[in-house]
Amino acid sequence: MLATRLLFSALIFVHPALARATPSDVEPVDVESAPPAKADKAPGSHFLVEGHAGFGVAGANGVALGGMLGAGGRVPSTPLRLYLVGELAQSTSEHQRTSEGTTEVVEYEAMDASLGLRGYVPVYGRLRFFTDALVGRTLITTSEDSELTRAHEWTNLFAVAAGLQLRVVDELSCGVRGRVGFADDSAGFSSPGTGQRWSLGATLTAHF
Repeated sequence: MLATRLLFSALIFVHPALARATPSDVEPVDVESAPPAKADKAPGSHFLVEGHAGFGVAGANGVALGGMLGAGGRVPSTPLRLYLVGELAQSTSEHQRTSEGTTEVVEYEAMDASLGLRGYVPVYGRLRFFTDALVGRTLITTSEDSELTRAHEWTNLFAVAAGLQLRVVDELSCGVRGRVGFADDSAGFSSPGTGQRWSLGATLTAHF
């Protein structure tokens, strides 16, 4: 450092303009320093529109279809995202019923209308785990081979679901979802004595 100051002092006599610069003004250049990391500016979504399709695995053995709308966002200071959601879901099934020594096929159709909450938590990268809790009403429609009329019955509904979704792009994700609905078993649609309808399906969700 002393040698550097003596060199600058000598140069000042040769060219006074160099007096404007001092060794303290000269900062070393760190050639190995990395550029600052870019901030994640991906916008968070506040609304979702989802469609799902699958099949019944217990308590219903037919097709299961549905759609969902939701609005929400991130819980401050946590990775959790919560949405208020509304769902319409339909499932069908066929069961054999024996009455007075005669066995006949009874067709069931359940239309669920429910409201609830969905929560998301990140698993790894763009993979996320989600869970739903919903309450509402179910319209159960039954028809028998021997009858041309269809019977309708409303029952209370509580449903829970869980699954995994992969955020393919910021606006779209796909995944799998398992769902179980608990309803009054008097109509005979659900698994005997349980009031449960289990289904498994694929989901496609738009985020905006």
